[in-house]
Amino acid sequence: MQGGFSEGAVLAAWSFALGVGLCVLWDLFKLVRGGSRNRILLFVCDLVFCVFAACAFSVLFFNLTYGRPRVIAFACAFAGALVWRATVGRLLFSLAQRFLCVLSKAFRSLLHRLKKKAIYFRRERATKRFRRAEIKEIKRLVRKGIVTGNGKEKNSPQ
Repeated sequence: MQGGFSEGAVLAAWSFALGVGLCVLWDLFKLVRGGSRNRILLFVCDLVFCVFAACAFSVLFFNLTYGRPRVIAFACAFAGALVWRATVGRLLFSLAQRFLCVLSKAFRSLLHRLKKKAIYFRRERATKRFRRAEIKEIKRLVRKGIVTGNGKEKNSPQ
């Protein structure tokens, strides 16, 4: 059974939409993977994408072409992916990279501030601890009678 013009147009439109959808899914997986060098994560993302793409094309062919793959469907899906990649995909990916760059700068700045505060508090705590130990030592020496209450030694000439 040969399809008419309207069936071909519907197949082309759905194939184009499928190409755009698969490209969006690929970009999402690309963001999930990030710059990861984890081979297992890469393998799982690629496997999920390929299985999903195969299932989507199978459903498309089964429903619109009675199980027969047509070249027009692959060509329109490829065109949809190219259109997405060349326009919206490139824009969104550059915006995502800029956002991640700004986010990493903010995170580094926050980390630097926290590090400075931690160093300050550590020094302050050490200073207080030293002062407390010094005061304790002076009190001990006053009790023994070695120094007077103002911190001067009793036997030293004034």
